[in-house]
Amino acid sequence: MKTKTPPRQLACARCGTTFDCSLEGGCWCAEEPYRLPISDAAPAEDCLCPACLRKAAADSPACIVYEDGPAVRGAISNETAMIDLYALTSPNVQKIFIMLEECGLPYNTKLIDVWKAEQFTPEFTKINPLQKVPAIVDHDGPGGKPYTVIESGAILMYLAEKTGKFIPHDPVKRYDTLQWLVVQVANLGPMSGQVVHFSKFAGPGQEYAVSRYRTVLNKLYDLYEERLGKNAYVVGDEYTIADIAAFPWLRNVELLGIDISKYPRIKAWIDTISARDAVKRAYAKIGAIKSARDTATDDDKDRYFGRGKYARV
Repeated sequence: MKTKTPPRQLACARCGTTFDCSLEGGCWCAEEPYRLPISDAAPAEDCLCPACLRKAAADSPACIVYEDGPAVRGAISNETAMIDLYALTSPNVQKIFIMLEECGLPYNTKLIDVWKAEQFTPEFTKINPLQKVPAIVDHDGPGGKPYTVIESGAILMYLAEKTGKFIPHDPVKRYDTLQWLVVQVANLGPMSGQVVHFSKFAGPGQEYAVSRYRTVLNKLYDLYEERLGKNAYVVGDEYTIADIAAFPWLRNVELLGIDISKYPRIKAWIDTISARDAVKRAYAKIGAIKSARDTATDDDKDRYFGRGKYARV
């Protein structure tokens, strides 16, 4: 018969009282902090005595308290991450890395190398019929069942709703946040993508396209510069999914050919967000990802861009 592990003696991070931790094995509070988001400002306060835990729950509407261990909700363990993130390194994917790190949600990265046509496999097409990253599968979705979400803006909204983080509860601020999230997914992202495509990948003779899309992109930088002159963040004084969505694109000034000295407020905003611990963790992971982009053949590029024999006209 297996001997039961005796309770561990822990010191409460707040009051210092010694208490018995009734959980066996690894500490799920610390290793899966999404279950106990005590305080964004004090992430070390994961191990709390029951009394302080109850007080933390009362003080913070974002705090989620479970009477039992993680097995009661979707059988999430240290071996099984809640969320599968299908990713590579594009700005749209970067948003989701940042959001997952900011929310403290455990996730497993499943790389889809788009330069090797891995997005076109039948297996990935079942997950995202649009055949692009990012996509997530939440194994602890609505009703405790797996749930798939595609499109970066929708993923940000889903994770914000799931955790209650980075989306205001005030109706006006909430819709302001959603509006500016859509500004990014419908304007900033596509226009930036067009500038990069026609200036880096489309070959010579693209002067009109580059001029057209760069003009629109410059207007968007002007718009965000004006916006950030009125607020610390895109929507007022709160850091929200509107910031997380825009950040990977607006920071990409070298690739986009933007003179950031013309946009001091955007520069200050980029510096502020870059200094966040979650953002640093996200980019450390992104920086370690390798793809076949630099060794992609012309056929690989044609298939990725849907041109040549892969064009549908």
